[in-house]
Amino acid sequence: RIDRIDFYPSGGIIIIDYKTGGLPSSKQVESGLSPQLLLEALIAEEGGIKNMVSKKVEKLEYLRLSGGLVPGEVRPLMFDIKKVTAETLEGLYRLISKFDCLETPYLSRPRPQFKSRFGRYDHLARVKEWSHGSLGED
Repeated sequence: RIDRIDFYPSGGIIIIDYKTGGLPSSKQVESGLSPQLLLEALIAEEGGIKNMVSKKVEKLEYLRLSGGLVPGEVRPLMFDIKKVTAETLEGLYRLISKFDCLETPYLSRPRPQFKSRFGRYDHLARVKEWSHGSLGED
């Protein structure tokens, strides 16, 4: 679900994602590590938002609301949106094709370099059980 869409008088839109923690960098978004805003841009441009005809996305930005000493921060993403969303669509097609193959595993931690204390699918992958080197050890 898109957090916020603002409409420009020109007919284009800006898609804004609210964050309470750290903000992804433009490089992380552009490389596909944080694809949310780009996928939302694709959905908007293809007319996939209920009660809204397709719109040209003119800007993507994060709005961090922390309530701390600096209560908020706006971070626009600075790249060619059309180019990067086209690359995102190509990457999405590659992923769909890859996972359409029966031999492709569905990893519980596909990017271990960004591992957090708990993964969303750790319980299903039995990470706690298998991460101690042998069965039965704690």
